[in-house]
Amino acid sequence: MLKFISYKQITTELVAILRESGHEVFYVASLDSDMDVLSVCQKANDENYILLTCDAEVAEDAYNNKRIFPGLLYVQHLQDVSPFEEAAKVMRLVQKHEKEMPYAYTSIIGNQVKIKRLAGA
Repeated sequence: MLKFISYKQITTELVAILRESGHEVFYVASLDSDMDVLSVCQKANDENYILLTCDAEVAEDAYNNKRIFPGLLYVQHLQDVSPFEEAAKVMRLVQKHEKEMPYAYTSIIGNQVKIKRLAGA
């Protein structure tokens, strides 16, 4: 089981399917929409959450500036599929790469998954 903190453009469908699969998800949009990215990164670090975002700028900033340590998951939204289909596809890829994701920057773009170890991991 992984722990995620979702930030920026994460669908409720993805949050639901992650939770249904046994993962813990702190859904910023529904719980504290006023949190800025630095506060989200701090919470992730303090509580060992993997930052989950669909915002490429947030992901790159967190990675390049070493703001996140437990892990980072960037998901690029898929074109021409429903949010449920997108969530199911992301969930299959998370299950496949679950053991590699802690302390790594994982990006899911279409069918491609790229995983880079985070500095200090």
